[in-house]
Amino acid sequence: MTETFRVGRRPGDVATGLYWSKPLEGRTRNVLICNLMRHYLGKDRTPDEWRRDETRQICRWAKPKALMLPRAKDDPSSTTEETIIESNPFRFRDLVRHTEKVAGFDASHFSLPPPQCDWLDHSIHMQHGLVALSNSGRRNLHFRFPLGHFGASVPMMPRIDREGYISTSFQAELARNVAARRKRLVEGLTTIDANQWCFELRTLIGEAISWVDITLNTIYLKAKYDPLPGWTFDEAVLGSRITKLAEKFNWIRKICGKDLALPTQIRDSFSMLRKVRNHLQHFDPPCLCFTFEDAANWLNAVHDVAILQLYTRDAMKVAASQPLIDLLFQKKVEFRSPTAANIQPDYVGYNSTTWQSGPPPEHPGDEVIMVTFTNRILYPDE
Repeated sequence: MTETFRVGRRPGDVATGLYWSKPLEGRTRNVLICNLMRHYLGKDRTPDEWRRDETRQICRWAKPKALMLPRAKDDPSSTTEETIIESNPFRFRDLVRHTEKVAGFDASHFSLPPPQCDWLDHSIHMQHGLVALSNSGRRNLHFRFPLGHFGASVPMMPRIDREGYISTSFQAELARNVAARRKRLVEGLTTIDANQWCFELRTLIGEAISWVDITLNTIYLKAKYDPLPGWTFDEAVLGSRITKLAEKFNWIRKICGKDLALPTQIRDSFSMLRKVRNHLQHFDPPCLCFTFEDAANWLNAVHDVAILQLYTRDAMKVAASQPLIDLLFQKKVEFRSPTAANIQPDYVGYNSTTWQSGPPPEHPGDEVIMVTFTNRILYPDE
């Protein structure tokens, strides 16, 4: 029987596009809730241990009220006025139900402070638009920002004396950017120009991989200059900070003594996304082709990066940040079309633009060869 092909948009009732699908799965949610319970109550337990404890507990925390700066030039001290706050009573099950109800986590619902790791997340962001000149006009007033989260021995001091910008952590901004860009790509597939959509996707994947690299580098530097209790830093064992990204994950076990117990699917997903990032950044192979089924897989792999970040923080016993939690509760993505039953062959889409061990394989079936034409300069001797 001879098959015929009709060129045009796919018929059917289902609009072709990317759609939000599955919410955060239970295993990851349990890791997150245990992380929050440890952060607020200082107790390290498994989900089953928390579930058996039906006692609602209270977190006491201090909210800065005012910063008292040194009054004398030779007085280096500063003090902070604080207000002591007690949270609403809560237990493990309460946090689980809350996250299921709101598809996220709102710390204020329990009168808790937003979760964050002070040395990993806290940052000073400053856009300096002023210049303060001395009376002589030969000097500017300097603004210094000590990197206190890395201890007193870190050999640098960010300083600015004119218009410019300062940041001491990219963590929160990267998490927010990744979440916003991922949402924009999913919901804007049919409204954004195809080239713009592709380059937005390229930026998203690059930011996601860079975010992981920044996290691991920050852990290394924290261990070197201001290690937490129980941490070990031996540069001969850890090796240089300038190394392959895949090897940096070994730092976690060598620093804190705990393996990064990543689910295999998350590890494989990150490895795949890293290879795609390398292709998109270096354009080697010198072509790019992907279907929106491929793009959906990559967008889900970006979400898996958030899960990887959660497991990394949990292994180091530091809190998940609010921007990271917001990204975790973004749903998975799927590509839908009226003819979704036509399973994508493994030799089309992105797989067709990866280096093969030999010549491109031939596959039976009808194909259309697309040919492009360009202008040609005619030189006198032609």
